Amino acid sequence: MSEQAIAARRVPRFEELTVEGFVSGYLQQNQPVIVTGAMRGWRALLNWRPEYLADRFGNESVQVYGDLFRLAKIIPLAEYLSQHFNRDGKEAESDRPRSVPYVRWYCHLVGDDRVPWADEVFVRLQEEWARPAFFPMNSFALPFCSPSESIDPSRDWFPARGLFISGQGARTRLHADPWFSDALLCQIYGRKDFVMYEPSQGAYLSNGGRQVDIE
Repeated sequence: MSEQAIAARRVPRFEELTVEGFVSGYLQQNQPVIVTGAMRGWRALLNWRPEYLADRFGNESVQVYGDLFRLAKIIPLAEYLSQHFNRDGKEAESDRPRSVPYVRWYCHLVGDDRVPWADEVFVRLQEEWARPAFFPMNSFALPFCSPSESIDPSRDWFPARGLFISGQGARTRLHADPWFSDALLCQIYGRKDFVMYEPSQGAYLSNGGRQVDIE
């Protein structure tokens, strides 16, 4: 164990957080934070259920991935939902495979039109969610936005903006996001567990240049 190891502690949790508090206290410090009231008033909290998505977007093709970020197949969203959720929207408990694939439905990232992108879906959903109040409106490197301008992830293109949909048991293995970028996850439905490590422990989480599977 590294001599720099830090004792486990709870991730700070707030009902509200200002942009200044988020940037100076967490973003610049490379530390995680939970903001429980960030989605207050979003229609998504009521609407974004498996049955709603199947009714509205079931015919749309989506990318389905395994836990190693490899594209497994492209199928209609309704087909994925019928395989991994019951009619009442709850996760199917019986006959659940050991490795559950999940949907990674991104906006346009690369120039490959063979992949079903979610740009049009986000246009149709833009009235159902909004920029969290603590999320900065400017000073981004990618997409570039100067301090004198403003940008809104619910209206404007952001790299890696996407919808993640999974049945119970799906997971992604230990990783850092592309460009070692920071991530904001808005949990709309169900539950997601995270395992995070201090940056000081990075050297102990890889083997032969590849990150280990902590399970």
